[in-house]
Amino acid sequence: MNIFAVTVGAVLGSPIPLVKMRESGVLRAYRVSGVPMSVMIFVTAPLFFGAGAPRDYTGYFIILLIYIFASIAIGLLIGVTARSQSMATMLSQAVFLPSLLLSGIMFPASLLPRPLLWLGRIFPATHAMQSFSVLAYHLKANYSGAVALGITAGIGVLATTIAVWRFEAASFVVCQGYNEAKGTDGSGDNG
Repeated sequence: MNIFAVTVGAVLGSPIPLVKMRESGVLRAYRVSGVPMSVMIFVTAPLFFGAGAPRDYTGYFIILLIYIFASIAIGLLIGVTARSQSMATMLSQAVFLPSLLLSGIMFPASLLPRPLLWLGRIFPATHAMQSFSVLAYHLKANYSGAVALGITAGIGVLATTIAVWRFEAASFVVCQGYNEAKGTDGSGDNG
């Protein structure tokens, strides 16, 4: 359930405000709403739904933090890539729905046909699910929990790197256009 909450908050919640801020010309801090929800799920799921508690709480929270990082990075990547709010919504849904359906959150991934099983491995939710199973709950999974956690972190680092690169490129274009409109070259020396 935490994978669901984080994915909703980061992948669906963060790109649209980022695009809205970019469209308005104002970038300011914003809050990703799915992160506090994961804490509520962690506390209430065993009480209300009989969900098993993790055997390794340290592993659980390390995995959760790495998955939050990867999900927010993907949300930011969508936000800096989308040219409009409607495109951000579409791209967010294109990541969100397959993340839920192909990662093993909604039903065991082992029930998927092999091509869909492999397609699901491009999403960090799949690897986070494997990590939680092996490292936090000590259950059997398809592959190593440590490898899955490393892949989740790698996806986060890759998405962050591309998002920063895209943001810097977009900022350069905006600044260049602003300087051309003012009749300056941006160096501070106008004469």
